[in-house]
Amino acid sequence: MPRKGLKILDIGCSFGFILKSLTPDDAIGIGVDIDRNIGSSGRNVRFVRSDAENLPFSSSSFDIVVCNHVYEHTDNPDKMLAEIDRVLNDSGVCYFAGPNKYDVIEPHYGLPFLSWLPTIPANIYMKITGKGDRYTERPYSYTRIKKLFRNFNVIGYTEKIIGNPTLYAATDILPPGSVKRWFAAFLFKNVPFFFPGYVFVLRKSPN
Repeated sequence: MPRKGLKILDIGCSFGFILKSLTPDDAIGIGVDIDRNIGSSGRNVRFVRSDAENLPFSSSSFDIVVCNHVYEHTDNPDKMLAEIDRVLNDSGVCYFAGPNKYDVIEPHYGLPFLSWLPTIPANIYMKITGKGDRYTERPYSYTRIKKLFRNFNVIGYTEKIIGNPTLYAATDILPPGSVKRWFAAFLFKNVPFFFPGYVFVLRKSPN
């Protein structure tokens, strides 16, 4: 895919650090986030306050969509994926990463088994531990995450990253030769449904 003129969309961009690092001078980057505290627009990067489930862009607008740990914060992940499908052009790709419901330690609050619980017990757990009044994140299981991609051609990258963290710039979390990297490889190979999170690349399906 030629770099010049690329249009990149970062959903749930926050302050836009990822978007700014990904957008070369000869491309256009647009970040969207429902939060008011989003990045400041520049020459070739701009930010829009928007709901991920109702993107304010015309169909087939983007070459690349980034959706990094966003789905668990939305009310309707299926609708968000439908919007990603709509705004991607026919040769476009989406980087999608997100947490697993059955991660033992919930990543947003650091509480064991929080995301395993139904809503009411999870809210009580949050209050007892002083982490907040309620648990609003809703991560999915490995199987349910993959069902979100039914309209895409999917390439799983989690195992690739574990296998070669240097190639994928992941040595900070998976140092080569470390026990942590070995355990990650063992866990994903044998019980992937307990792995903390997953990375996928999605392409539009010709159907």
